[in-house]
Amino acid sequence: MSIWVCGEVLIDLLPGEPERRAVVGGGPANTAKALALLGFDSYFIDGISSDAYGEKAKAELLYAGVNLKYAHFTDKPTCTADVSLDAAG
Repeated sequence: MSIWVCGEVLIDLLPGEPERRAVVGGGPANTAKALALLGFDSYFIDGISSDAYGEKAKAELLYAGVNLKYAHFTDKPTCTADVSLDAAG
């Protein structure tokens, strides 16, 4: 069974010392990865940037076994989510 997942891939910038930690995120991208790791024929359909963050996302999706046949590769910058924590974490 093939499962096609459409939606965003982005980079979560998590707090860290001395620099923020970049983690591949986006619900659809994570869903496509999880399905592929569970053995499904998983396709990710959305844009993936050619910038450093996009290359990181592409590598992670491919490593998980996600098929990127229908992904659109672009030079537009990868979206980021800047995560911050309060005193309680």
